[in-house]
Amino acid sequence: MSQAIVEIGFLVGFLTTWLGFAFLLFPMVLRFVLGGTWLNSLSEPYSERMRRASLFMNEEISRAGRSRIGRIGQLLAAIGISVLIMTGIVWITLRILEKQGIPA
Repeated sequence: MSQAIVEIGFLVGFLTTWLGFAFLLFPMVLRFVLGGTWLNSLSEPYSERMRRASLFMNEEISRAGRSRIGRIGQLLAAIGISVLIMTGIVWITLRILEKQGIPA
């Protein structure tokens, strides 16, 4: 029973963290592809495309958490990482108890 709870905790933590990072990155990728930064730079030299992309990414990363979906992404990622940490602590505790012969 306790092993099933630990597995569910790991799964919930992983999926919540993944969803949080997806919420943070998805709007950035959409603005990059559909906003013209990528489409308008295809005919330019590689160095110019990389310069434009780096300017765009610096701007997007600095404002990633300011939108509503970005804040939701931050919250989900923080909750997911916290769940993973707590599940890891429970897992280690159960392993120590099993090694000492105490049934969990």
